[in-house]
Amino acid sequence: MRLKPTLLRAVVLLAAQGCAAAMGAAATLGLIATMGAAAFGQATLVIATATLAGVLVNGNLDALALRRLTQGSPGDRAAFLRQSAAVTSGFSLAIALMLGSVVAAGWAPPWVLGIAALAPILAVLRFNARCGTALDAPLTGALPRLLSRPMGFALLACLAWGTGWAPIWWSMPLMLFGAGVLGIALQYARLAPLMRPLWRPAPQRGFLIQDLRQAGHIIPGLMFLEYFRDLVIFSASWRLPHEGLGVLSLALTFAALPGLALVAVEVASSARIAAGVAVQDAAQTHHALREALALRWLGLILCLAGLALSLDWVQWLAGTQGLAPLVWVLTSVPIVRATLGNTQQLLLLHGHTATVFRTTILGIILGLPTILVSAQLWGPMGAAAAAAGVHMAVALVLWSRCRRLTGLDSSVFLLLQRTDAARGRHDKSPDPAPTAPAIDPSAPAKA
Repeated sequence: MRLKPTLLRAVVLLAAQGCAAAMGAAATLGLIATMGAAAFGQATLVIATATLAGVLVNGNLDALALRRLTQGSPGDRAAFLRQSAAVTSGFSLAIALMLGSVVAAGWAPPWVLGIAALAPILAVLRFNARCGTALDAPLTGALPRLLSRPMGFALLACLAWGTGWAPIWWSMPLMLFGAGVLGIALQYARLAPLMRPLWRPAPQRGFLIQDLRQAGHIIPGLMFLEYFRDLVIFSASWRLPHEGLGVLSLALTFAALPGLALVAVEVASSARIAAGVAVQDAAQTHHALREALALRWLGLILCLAGLALSLDWVQWLAGTQGLAPLVWVLTSVPIVRATLGNTQQLLLLHGHTATVFRTTILGIILGLPTILVSAQLWGPMGAAAAAAGVHMAVALVLWSRCRRLTGLDSSVFLLLQRTDAARGRHDKSPDPAPTAPAIDPSAPAKA
């Protein structure tokens, strides 16, 4: 395979990420200036909680889309899509009934019902984006998801600036809901020609229980990889006041900007890496990992340079004190990710779902109280430092386990390895869990 298609996709996704980041950053500054840090913090708490709930709404089945839609018979693919739709509908109804009962009993304020409305929208956006990646159309599925949130917030900020209106806190979740609905409509319009043939065959087999078990094992890892910002906000909200939570949310927003470049590279290169692992082509996997490493660092360096040039101006414009130190502490998260690579992906592709689950669930169990106590003792800086430390510890453990179990290294040390990957040192002993078909270590690797 050539570098050009992957590089082109990465460049387009990086450009989209850049536009989304610019709009999101500008909208964040405008909203926190007009709403105030307290109202902004309350709004981000609702959105973060809805985002985490969205992972549970469809049972995280979208994490299996890359494998289920590229392997198996047409009937298996049809069964996966139909079961995913049924699980999303059922879980959405269950969450709505549960939150409605809590509100009716007076145990929670009425605004928590917004979580039940917003979570399914975010879940469907993510599922369609993953399906687009599996069907070799990552731009078609990912772009509406990337742009819907920042465009909605930018529109709200423009309305506030143009009319002099100070938005109340629930206007942000409401605008995100409308933007999400529009994004889903665009996804369905563009993905329909690719998805419709997959629904037609009669489903031959059912994998629902097995898929839910596998997807559930991935949820803790997903919290660290994709929803770490929301996890930190939710954890710190138990001890930080809304104003401190608003400052922490602003710092997390700008610290996450370099990570957007890494996401673009991973989306663009995931199909090639998965293909190399599936056919046990060690040379193809090695080249795809080197290619992803180079693109990750290229995007990271450009983003860090832009952040360094603009951070003082951002802090002055936001009118907050101590924002820059928070941002630089939190930028260690994308730096570690760029250095070590997406080790979770390699472990999951080789069938080590249980390894990822055990490592990340332990990180959450130990990390949540650490962030909570640090926020109580040292405020936003304590929460930021604890979050960065927990993320680094989990990432290092996963990297070490990946090297030992798969024989593959996606870190910067890959640049020093010219022959190890080509020797076919792939999966050694998959975890005893219902996962993808394990790779036979005795099978000869392709030259």
